[in-house]
Amino acid sequence: MSKLWVLALTLLCAFFAPSALSFTNPLKNPNGSDPFIVHDSGYYYLTTTTWNNVQITRATSIAGLKTATPVTVYSTSTASRCCNVWAPEIHKVNGM
Repeated sequence: MSKLWVLALTLLCAFFAPSALSFTNPLKNPNGSDPFIVHDSGYYYLTTTTWNNVQITRATSIAGLKTATPVTVYSTSTASRCCNVWAPEIHKVNGM
């Protein structure tokens, strides 16, 4: 009986699971992969990546991030590092 429940649950999950959808960053397209937003001292900071760099965009509102100019804070042309720049985040540590 327990195998039947496992099978039923598996089929139920498969039926209701969302299909694989792609995500397009509404604030930064193209080059808006791996988005991370943090708010500090009146500014929103958005970090994103491309295949070989990390960019930070700053604005006083989330909507402003769409038109603000990004600044590249890390870039590499080393072939072995291609495609390995992933999901940077910004965190305060001890208030800094």
